[in-house]
Amino acid sequence: MYLAVVLLDARKRLRKREEMTKASRNKGPDICIPQGRRKIWIEAISPAPGDEVDNLDKVPDLFAASADGNREAPRREIELRITSSLFKKMQYFQSLRKEGVVAETDSCVIAITAGKFALQAVDFGLPHAVTAVYPFGAEQNIVDPEALAIVDRQYEFSADIKREGKDPIPRSAFQNELFAGISGLIWSRRSIGNFLGQRDDFMFVHNQAAARPIRRKWMNWVEEYQPVEGGKQLRRLKHRK
Repeated sequence: MYLAVVLLDARKRLRKREEMTKASRNKGPDICIPQGRRKIWIEAISPAPGDEVDNLDKVPDLFAASADGNREAPRREIELRITSSLFKKMQYFQSLRKEGVVAETDSCVIAITAGKFALQAVDFGLPHAVTAVYPFGAEQNIVDPEALAIVDRQYEFSADIKREGKDPIPRSAFQNELFAGISGLIWSRRSIGNFLGQRDDFMFVHNQAAARPIRRKWMNWVEEYQPVEGGKQLRRLKHRK
């Protein structure tokens, strides 16, 4: 609902239920936006932190003290929630294409919110939604030793997201043809308890491998991330504070 309201405020025309046949009104992605001869479909998901008692990769409780009183920011766990949601919804879009609900010429976007673990998902460096789908690892600061100042920032190459007791997940969904049917990813940290009275926080991550990409600045996102130089670098487009 939050995303739909923001789209309407941006004067995007959302397809209404009465424009659809009765057989298709309760079937398909959450949002449909007619765009010329094609449609942009958006499917939203709000993953849980992982409720299984034995799930060693669940997003930890921020206030649960560890044995030594310290806890690292749960970037890896949040990235795994994103990749799991992305894979699930990618399969959903594949099934809708087979059924003819989504046409081959349509663009498909997945919107993921960290609303159920918003405090843990505070970004330090690149957003979680970027490092979950592109092979960027830890941030490295380049320091000028004479001026004692940071002059540049780089990111380590990181091919995988580690899992406890399981095979790692490739950190390259948006460079993989398996995800070619997904045009991009919308990311938000808002939840019912923290969006009232504030501007939206939506950012968009473009899929380098997308067969039907979304044009740049299609929406006034807070930020956009677009791969350049064959995915070796990301161009960050900051549209507003």
